[in-house]
Amino acid sequence: MDDAELVVSELATNSILYAYSHFTVSVLVTNGDVCISVSDDSSEMPAGTHRRPEEPGGRGLAIVAMLATGWGIEPTAAGKRVWVRLKLDAGGAVDPGSQTG
Repeated sequence: MDDAELVVSELATNSILYAYSHFTVSVLVTNGDVCISVSDDSSEMPAGTHRRPEEPGGRGLAIVAMLATGWGIEPTAAGKRVWVRLKLDAGGAVDPGSQTG
């Protein structure tokens, strides 16, 4: 699974498990970056991602942050949007060596 697939999987799963919501995935490619956003119908912002190692789950946003060159959460009129920016390599694939998180 490449980084973009993992990001979409994590964010979509969060919408289902925590927002109990349908979600929309958007992808925009510009200037050597790909911006992936997942919007859902819940205005509740995610709680912290700090869990003890023995606790299940809760690491998705931390993983996303490690892969991303940038990311954020924004309220929308219908709920919220989580966006993630990944760097593309010269061939247009997500560059796994370019993350800054």
